[in-house]
Amino acid sequence: MRWLFAWRKVLLIIVLISGVLLFPGLQQALKIDNSLRSWFIKGDPALENYYKLQDHFGNDELIILVLFGEESVLEPKSRNQVKQLISALEADSAIAYVLHPFNWELPDLASGGLLSQAFIPPTSMEAEAVIAKNEFLKQQFFAQELRATRLYLKLKNSENFETERAGIIRNIYSITNQHWPKNQKAFGGLGVIYEALNQLSARDFGTFLGLGYLLMFSLISLLYRHWKFTLYAMGSVAFAAYFTIAIYGSFGFRLNLLSTLIPTIIILLGIMDVMHILNEFRKRESSSTQQEAALGALKRIWKPCLFTSISTMAGFLSLMISPVAILAQFGLFSALGIGLALFFSYLLGVFILPQAPSIPTEDKSTKLLGNLQDWVVHHPRPILSFLIVVLIAGAISIPQLKVDTDSIGYLPEDHVVRTDSDTIEALFGPYMPLDYLIESPQQDLNEATLQQELYFLDQDLSALPAIGSMTGYHDLMAALLKGRDVALDENWENDPLLDFELANIEALNPELKAAFLAQDGHLGRFYLSGELISAGQLKATLSEVDSIANVQLGPNIKIKAAGYQSLYAEIVNYITESQVKSFLLAGIMIFLLLWLFLRDLRLSLISLIPNFFPIIVLLSTMVWFDIALDTATASIASIVLSFSIDDTMHFIWHYRKSRHLGQGPAEARKKTMTHVGRAIVFTSLVLFAGYALMWFGNLKTVIYFGTLTASSIIAALLSQLFFFPLLLAKFDT
Repeated sequence: MRWLFAWRKVLLIIVLISGVLLFPGLQQALKIDNSLRSWFIKGDPALENYYKLQDHFGNDELIILVLFGEESVLEPKSRNQVKQLISALEADSAIAYVLHPFNWELPDLASGGLLSQAFIPPTSMEAEAVIAKNEFLKQQFFAQELRATRLYLKLKNSENFETERAGIIRNIYSITNQHWPKNQKAFGGLGVIYEALNQLSARDFGTFLGLGYLLMFSLISLLYRHWKFTLYAMGSVAFAAYFTIAIYGSFGFRLNLLSTLIPTIIILLGIMDVMHILNEFRKRESSSTQQEAALGALKRIWKPCLFTSISTMAGFLSLMISPVAILAQFGLFSALGIGLALFFSYLLGVFILPQAPSIPTEDKSTKLLGNLQDWVVHHPRPILSFLIVVLIAGAISIPQLKVDTDSIGYLPEDHVVRTDSDTIEALFGPYMPLDYLIESPQQDLNEATLQQELYFLDQDLSALPAIGSMTGYHDLMAALLKGRDVALDENWENDPLLDFELANIEALNPELKAAFLAQDGHLGRFYLSGELISAGQLKATLSEVDSIANVQLGPNIKIKAAGYQSLYAEIVNYITESQVKSFLLAGIMIFLLLWLFLRDLRLSLISLIPNFFPIIVLLSTMVWFDIALDTATASIASIVLSFSIDDTMHFIWHYRKSRHLGQGPAEARKKTMTHVGRAIVFTSLVLFAGYALMWFGNLKTVIYFGTLTASSIIAALLSQLFFFPLLLAKFDT
């Protein structure tokens, strides 16, 4: 400690210079990104079809815009408004095209195809007749007795699309507001959902960062009653949070709905080290100077603080084996932040504590905790009975735990994106595009026979409960045949006019074919319009689609789910894998660290066992409140285990020291509780209050994370005060 004290000014200068150099990284990190692509680790096989879809068909993010009103959109005034809106949208450099029949043209057969005419006739009566006859038009573009219409906005792909998405969507909203009444439209699509998540993530990040500091300021001021202790605590976690997020951004990462929690975790776990240091600082000898007391406290508490930090870091680092990128990043940078919090608590400690006043060594809480220890050891029956009830409840409930994730469900129920989605579903039914690639190495997808097979597949898939319709190149062929009253169950290949009509339409509307067929003719695309369902439900739907397609299309034509929705479904498997593997790894790493720390196998096992109690409470709570394991909660068991062990390690460290000094088990337990019990209780209360703040979050992921962690902290405290002393009394005699 004397070395750190001697070099403190040099180290602080290095820290300040590094902070300035890392500031651009902080700016990068604060650009929120919740896109699904950021959830996957580079090289993941799940991304193969996603990138293949983008390479051949461009950006897969469609924005769905529904316009509605009191009169038919075919009336001249409304029709002109829609056409003007389409023109204004297509003038935006970020939009590739707007898919809507008001834009399309047909060859004029009377002129031999030399002239063209509007796909939708100009008069309302003729237009209604065309739409009534064309099931595809009715289903895809019109609803509510022609008082509502749907536009598909195809966005251009770009290297910086993720950072540009927010501005693109704002421009689309602005353009639409200029051409259509604000209360008569609804937006949908994955990009719209993720941008809403981005905005709420940014809002929650600022809210909880501010509230976390306010809470810490209030509690430290209340407990220690001097501004220097408050400055010490706030400075330690502020430096740690700043450097962690700045380094995070320097690696090119941006905050997401999970990593926005990192500063709060640093604040709340970093404060534990500070409070244990201040608790040790209370124990100064009367003959020592203030500097000696400060450096002595830092030296005495160094080893348990180091090991508790390492054990907590181990719990977070176990998340790095997760195949979900944001979980791996969350674990790595949370661990970095915890390590930095320990470093800054010591660096600022050698600056501030030698100048700080003494803290009273005794108060009512220390005596109360000592008496509680005696009562627990002499009254084991009610405690064990309660423990047995919790274990039985856990054994019954934990097997019912669900694994799922629901992106739109993370938004508040009254959020405009959710209400817009409900409006679109009410008007058009299931609408969220689920992209598929079609591959046929031996057969040209342009062939009418193959497209007819896809038409029959369309009939089967549209009958599935979660699927509204299937849209592809076959729809254009079917619409042309039906327009001439050709029976769709007859062989399309034998129709004499089909190729001629297709060639003319493709010449007039090239985007129609390009949207569904690649140039080589052996790769195509279709999409299913489905319900906005959770990832688990989507996974089941994808399996059902694959099963039906394999029977219908045979071995020579393969379909593969692609686009964001298929990645979304894949997350379910990854969540389960992350939870099981990270928890097992965290448990093994923490046990090994305990063994290394204590060099006593029996004490290590005794110390580890009670820390599974809060895990049981955590998982049972998730079942009781119908909270699924998802991207936010998949990591929580490892996190709870890692920080609940901290207080145990501080307790067992001082207990073992007392035993080595020749004290008996009962005397050592009571002395240890009076020494560290106050810090254990107060750190638990600070942690509980900090995580309970998340109940006021906007995103449900934040609310769930806060609720579950807060309940686990109380369970960990109860285990520390009641269960752990009984184990020590029973097995360390």
